[in-house]
Amino acid sequence: MEYQKIPLEEQLGKISDGLILHPEYTARTIYLWAEMPLSEYLGGNSEKGIERRKRFRRLLRITPGEEEKMSYRDAVEHMELCRHIKKQGWRIDMALRLLAEPLKDAYEQFRRYNDEKNTT
Repeated sequence: MEYQKIPLEEQLGKISDGLILHPEYTARTIYLWAEMPLSEYLGGNSEKGIERRKRFRRLLRITPGEEEKMSYRDAVEHMELCRHIKKQGWRIDMALRLLAEPLKDAYEQFRRYNDEKNTT
């Protein structure tokens, strides 16, 4: 990879816009996401998080202790196991929708931030 000098103002502008500065960070971000504790991903101990966690446990028939030990990756692997071996497709479909909720919330927050930034 060729070294390229980028002006500080340009770098700071990218950071403030939420852009990743180096492409190798993307792979690391995906890895960290996969290793994130499931309870944290679903919202932790916030009101919304507690409700999501309860719903997820009911759908996958796991205990609070099992959920606490799971990473995002573990949850997806467990869901695949349930889909193929236990033939619980409808439960998995509902769990996938539940896993999408934090992403939807993050996107909405990002969109509001950008809308506010562009109107000022």
